[in-house]
Amino acid sequence: RNESTAEDAEDAALLLLGEHPSEKAVSLVLRASSAFLAGREYGRARRLAEEVEGSRFATRAMLAQARLIQAEAALFEGDLAAARGKAALVLADPPAAGDPGAATRAKDLYLLSSLKEVDERVSSGDPVGAAAMLEELSLRFPNVPEAPLYLLRAMRLYAQGGDAEGAIRSGSRFLRDFPRREEAAEAAGVVGPLLEERKEFAR
Repeated sequence: RNESTAEDAEDAALLLLGEHPSEKAVSLVLRASSAFLAGREYGRARRLAEEVEGSRFATRAMLAQARLIQAEAALFEGDLAAARGKAALVLADPPAAGDPGAATRAKDLYLLSSLKEVDERVSSGDPVGAAAMLEELSLRFPNVPEAPLYLLRAMRLYAQGGDAEGAIRSGSRFLRDFPRREEAAEAAGVVGPLLEERKEFAR
């Protein structure tokens, strides 16, 4: 380290894990992967973290750390689906020790990669796809402060994309869950006319 190339460091780590597999080797490779991530060598960081994830000597805590490294590296590389997928794995199977830091980092990576993809979908002319992602975020993380805004933006995008069912669903949920917010008038203004068109006057 610091005396040779990044390629040599990566090769040495892979050789160690391949020829002398053990929990100690996994720990060292994980350290190398973290160092590559800090050094913005995202491809190398991901490759080493993938090797850790595939090792039978990796503990649950090591698996979580390897997946978080992969998620963060993928986010910086613009591979948003992969970033979200690895973060979701950590959220579904947190470390055995219940490390709250890992869960928080996984949630942040999941949110950030999802919101970046929402913006990409809007830019590419897919408001309904973007709305579906925002609605999913509001369901997965109902307690984050931004959840009402995710739901409100989902309603707007569904309406923009001509998906009346989606607009009614997300707007009605906003009115039910956040009736005291000032945006409730906007939600009622979107949902009401759509229900009138369907002759659901009681609703």
